[in-house]
Amino acid sequence: MNKPILIFCLILFFFGQILAQNPFPEKTRVFDDETLPRIDIFIDTDSLALIFQDVESDHEYPANFTFTRNTDLDILDTIGFRLRGNTSRYSQKKSFKIAVNSFEKGRNFLGLEKLNINGEHNDPSIIRSKLSWDIFRKFKVIGSRTAHVKMYINNDYYGLYMNIEHIDDQFVELRYGSQSGNLYKCTWPADLNYISDNPDDYKPENGSAYELKTNKEANDYSDLATFIDILNNTSDAEFPAEIEKIFNVNNYLKYLAVAYFIGHWDGYSYNKNNYYLYNNPLSSKFEFIPYDLDNTFGIDWFGIDWSTHDIYSWAHPSEERPLTNRILAKQTYLDRFSFYMNQLLDSIVHPDTLFPIIDAKKLQIEQAAYDDTYRTLDYNWDNNDFDDSYIHGLSAAHVPIGLKQYITARYNSAKSQLVLNNIAPIVSYVSNNNPLTNEDIVINCTVEDETAGPDVTLFYKINDGSEQSIGMLTNGSGKVNYIGGLNYQISFSGIAESGKIEYHIRASDNLSAVTREPISGYYEINISNAENSLLYINEFMASNDVSVPDNNGDYPDWIEIYNAGDKSVYLGDKYLSDDFLDNQKWQMPDINIGSGEYFVFWASGNPANGQMHTNFKLKLGGEQIAIFNAENMAFSIIDSVTFSEQSTDISMGRYPDGTGDFVIMGEPTPGASNINTGITKNDYFGINFHYYPNPLNTLLYIIPENGFTGEIVIELMNISGSIVHSQTKNISSGSEIVLNLAYLNNGTYFLRLIDGKMNKVIGSGMLLKQ
Repeated sequence: MNKPILIFCLILFFFGQILAQNPFPEKTRVFDDETLPRIDIFIDTDSLALIFQDVESDHEYPANFTFTRNTDLDILDTIGFRLRGNTSRYSQKKSFKIAVNSFEKGRNFLGLEKLNINGEHNDPSIIRSKLSWDIFRKFKVIGSRTAHVKMYINNDYYGLYMNIEHIDDQFVELRYGSQSGNLYKCTWPADLNYISDNPDDYKPENGSAYELKTNKEANDYSDLATFIDILNNTSDAEFPAEIEKIFNVNNYLKYLAVAYFIGHWDGYSYNKNNYYLYNNPLSSKFEFIPYDLDNTFGIDWFGIDWSTHDIYSWAHPSEERPLTNRILAKQTYLDRFSFYMNQLLDSIVHPDTLFPIIDAKKLQIEQAAYDDTYRTLDYNWDNNDFDDSYIHGLSAAHVPIGLKQYITARYNSAKSQLVLNNIAPIVSYVSNNNPLTNEDIVINCTVEDETAGPDVTLFYKINDGSEQSIGMLTNGSGKVNYIGGLNYQISFSGIAESGKIEYHIRASDNLSAVTREPISGYYEINISNAENSLLYINEFMASNDVSVPDNNGDYPDWIEIYNAGDKSVYLGDKYLSDDFLDNQKWQMPDINIGSGEYFVFWASGNPANGQMHTNFKLKLGGEQIAIFNAENMAFSIIDSVTFSEQSTDISMGRYPDGTGDFVIMGEPTPGASNINTGITKNDYFGINFHYYPNPLNTLLYIIPENGFTGEIVIELMNISGSIVHSQTKNISSGSEIVLNLAYLNNGTYFLRLIDGKMNKVIGSGMLLKQ
């Protein structure tokens, strides 16, 4: 049969640079809550028996892991498996921790090193924590991504669980742009009361409740000790200026609004428990991160009606909680809290808004809940109790009120308790670029207010000169009183020589209420001279499985550097890093890169493998890469890229070389021009793609070659990375696969072929339907 001319053709896919700092990252398929995925653990039966026998143990046993979502299948061998939790370890329905990097260092699963699989045994609806996390996310409070999953161990159904994103170095790097700050896990009795000025007194080995989760080798608690000292010992008059220097107060006030609505008594304010503190190196401020939200929406162990509890007297009545009490003692902060609570009530948690969401989620999970026999063991809950718990309380003392009952009562009581005063505009998320000499200076902020269109002005001075001012403009639609506020920005000409710019922001509303940010002092920008160097990060691969071998025959991640200038450049005084805040992470070797040359550096994490091997690896889930200048150039950034989640054996490169946007490469081209990229990846099983049109159907033909037989997974993704088509086929030599893609809109698509047995990419290409 004669087949017509080409209608699908291979193209390069322009992504641009996606910021690795993403406070509210996409859910990805691990946390896709539009479906109900399945997790399978395959573990030695003796190991499983030991896990259940010694419930206090954190020993990780090797197991195999499979994650299934619709037709997507991910398989990892030899992961670490154990119990997790505190009191839940003694429940009949256990909670589990899956660590994908315990036995294979540096490995991650779609950007995650660990998965927390929670049994939710205290919640008969198995939805409270999910609903809580979703409200935090909608209200722009940073927290974990979550999704329900069905849990199987050795093919036995263990029930309906919550997959809750683990808070670790990956979590903070994705949201704050760096993992170099100290991350503290704070559990009972972490009340943040002052102990002494000795940082060691706040360490767990000395009986304290703050556990450092990053920078463990340094084991330096001095930043936490300073924070607690300022929090407790600063005078009332100086408190606002001092606390705002070191703590993101506005984010905490938003957290309190949500926590008090959902009845999160097992957090800081009431139970001095379940939160993280991250010392964000980009802002030099601590960030408050919520944790463990299953005891919410009326779940109670104190005999307290949390649905009517006073939002202004919510903290523990007889124990000091300085973080909450000292902040809310200031009228400015109390009024902001009220503003946020009113905003939450009006926009997100009204019963008319929440009830349809709850009904849809219940419909999605109810069969998995009915089939969950472990759910019934702790409190003898049957399927009727699951259904009833959404409407009214149960016989179990700790569930005195139904989920919807609680929401209605909490909404009405919070509304009646609210005292609203005019607030001065709230200025948050102040940021600036890091310009070199002669580069424009760009400053951004977010402003919230209950009145329309606050006036925002930037005041700045150059090298201690006289203060100048310039109005900042909103780049939004002008809409006010919505979650997150308005974004303001200003750009103005830079300076010709190295120096310093200091600035602050003032915002005023139409009621003459004024805010200065910061309260006192200035933000500072240090500007250094730019070297006339045309070095570029030209291509990289964040997960190299079978694609490009190094000098030892291994397959580490790699980064290609390109010299686009007309002169040779010495690399030995320059640095390569995967962290914008660590400008001396890996000093490049004592070599020159010639004009027009391409050098490949292996991001193996093992410099002993050769001078082209870095001391860091790249992260599949996304991060940063930067070239830093020499010390005499103030370690200024020469070139950088931030990237989101990547695919194994797929590289991204600039097109055209050096100056272009980053695109997904049809074929990796390490050490060569990206312009010469191939149109298919045809190096593993000899699979060729043939694109043929059909006037009626628009067909895509995939023809296996070189005798390939077996199971193949076909994935087709749109430009946002969402899978629009996925299917599994068993093929034999010479048999072609025909896909009818007539339903697709015109545009660009990315095609992957995955060996179903080995779970590896064996072919890829870009398609353009037109």
